[in-house]
Amino acid sequence: WFALEKDRSDSPEALYYPRVFVWVPSKLLPNDFSFTCIFCGKGKMRENGWNSNPNARRVVDLDSCYYILSKRVKCRNSCHKSCTMYHEKILQQLPPGLRNQFPGMAAFLTHCSGIDNNVMMLVRSTIAHGLTPNSWEHIFRELHVFGSLWTLIKQFKQIRQMILTPTRHLHHVEGPLCSVVKSLHEHGHAPISLLWTDNVRADRQFVERVIPTLHANV
Repeated sequence: WFALEKDRSDSPEALYYPRVFVWVPSKLLPNDFSFTCIFCGKGKMRENGWNSNPNARRVVDLDSCYYILSKRVKCRNSCHKSCTMYHEKILQQLPPGLRNQFPGMAAFLTHCSGIDNNVMMLVRSTIAHGLTPNSWEHIFRELHVFGSLWTLIKQFKQIRQMILTPTRHLHHVEGPLCSVVKSLHEHGHAPISLLWTDNVRADRQFVERVIPTLHANV
């Protein structure tokens, strides 16, 4: 919303910005509020700039990633140690209503990254029913793609062509498919005799025109 509100041009660039959750709860609290130091228990902790290692924590979601960007707080009176604002003991000092707004409450966080809680529950359930971690790696690689980038791969998963498809119309991929048919013929390979599609009725006329060898021996 903020990116689109700022950018008044017709460029779609703002639509491709990653999801970022900015966590600075001190801005939503009274000015006299301060955190008690989680290290020495005596001093008061104040804002001390943004996190730098990493700048933002990446959290893996089912079909994309989002980032948690936060500031640090530092003890000003005694030990002078610092920590991030989403440290568990810092979150415990917040009002419950505000604390529950932090997305990390719904994610498993590591030092530099994390995985969304809903995804973790899904992974745990499917592994219990026989799906392997290796299978989930392939699933994530498949789902974490740019949906408008049509990709043609060989049997060995080598990318042959990549085409930007701004709409669902099949004419965007007609040229690449025709070049595949031509290339197979020129190099003496067997023609395409079988094709899978998830929408046979809608795609039949198109694929039979682009790949005429599908009619052979039918």
